[in-house]
Amino acid sequence: MAWLELKPSGRYHVVFRFGDRKFKKSLSTKSRGQAETRLARIEETLRLVESGRLEIPAEAEVTTFLLSDGKLNGESESTRSRRTATQGRGKNKAAGSGAKGRRGTRSPY
Repeated sequence: MAWLELKPSGRYHVVFRFGDRKFKKSLSTKSRGQAETRLARIEETLRLVESGRLEIPAEAEVTTFLLSDGKLNGESESTRSRRTATQGRGKNKAAGSGAKGRRGTRSPY
């Protein structure tokens, strides 16, 4: 079972027990309706896990996994995208480093 807590900041947090632990995570919203919708989805995901129809991977962060409807294991899509883009820039930068000068400088020739 999960429930909502309203913090003094006006933001909603979801709180739930899973196994022997208590988890709390901000829902990053001040809208009661959005918070209740997310709560219902989290409760459904918890039911799927408890019934054995969905398994939380060993390396997954429990709150991230449940808040993502069982799709993420701790690393968000935006984090993966940034990491991939950064790795790609590093390769291009290394390949393009030579005697070409600094980026953005203009030469009269």
